[in-house]
Amino acid sequence: MSGYPSCIVATLKQRPDIAQEALESQFRALIVEPFEETRISTIIAIDALDECKDAAPDSTILSLIAQYIHRILSVKFFITGRPEPSIRNGFRLEPLDAITNIFVLYEIDEASVDSDIKLFLRAHLWAAVKRRSDFNLPSSTPWPSDEDVEILAAQCGQLFIYAATAVSFITSPADQPVERLALLKEIPKKNVGIDQLYTTILATGYSDSEKDDPEYMATWRRVMSGIVIALDPLTRQELAELLQLTPGKVASILRPLHAVLNVPTSADGPITFYHKSFADYISDGARCTDSRFQIVDGFPHIRFPLKSFFANARFKPLVHGPKPQD
Repeated sequence: MSGYPSCIVATLKQRPDIAQEALESQFRALIVEPFEETRISTIIAIDALDECKDAAPDSTILSLIAQYIHRILSVKFFITGRPEPSIRNGFRLEPLDAITNIFVLYEIDEASVDSDIKLFLRAHLWAAVKRRSDFNLPSSTPWPSDEDVEILAAQCGQLFIYAATAVSFITSPADQPVERLALLKEIPKKNVGIDQLYTTILATGYSDSEKDDPEYMATWRRVMSGIVIALDPLTRQELAELLQLTPGKVASILRPLHAVLNVPTSADGPITFYHKSFADYISDGARCTDSRFQIVDGFPHIRFPLKSFFANARFKPLVHGPKPQD
């Protein structure tokens, strides 16, 4: 890869604003031309393609790869994503349809996936133990035990997102890992799934007094609505101004959600979902059955704040969704 960085540096010096150019122009300058010139053999990984903002009927990224792949034959692409229609259409484009190998996660050997998930669980839980000194772990037996890992892996099925979210939940600084692991182990086998994990995170993250307070939960729904419909991730400061709340109030609402949300320590860092499935979950009344956590009624919680937010010229339009009514 020695030649590729120098090509990129030269391009960025000549075109420092290339990030503002059209996607095709960026793709040619940063991918096609450098690899065409250097002929380096490499693999480019594109993770969660389905989470890219793309209104094209055929995935824009896949369309570009199809258009230029003949110029960069030394490059292979490893692409992951849910099989959204635009992605399926993109892989049908010539010549991608003839040169693409598609692996469906649920068709991969179950034993292999199970082994990888167990390895992931052990590695990340052990790493958390080493990082923190406040874990009150039993000294007589190793933690997590083999039984713990077996139960968690069985709950995960073949979903790595379940494993990753479970690890984040168990190792959250808000509670003790032994107690949180015990909570997950108590999920009935018939209810195991990512939705049940999200239900557990919400149920245990907030006190009964908070969940039974209509005003508190209305604020919760306003905050989450703002995050869900943001076209570009909002910072805590922007979200507070949008909803006419203090940054501290926003932080307190989000604090129990660190297993599913990336909430930077700084008030000016963007808030993002670790995985889109949590946004889908709280936006679907059939999946999120606790109405207190549902944001499925057209996002009325933020319509009025949107008006004043957009009236402030300091901000660009950052959200999409239901248009505020005059």
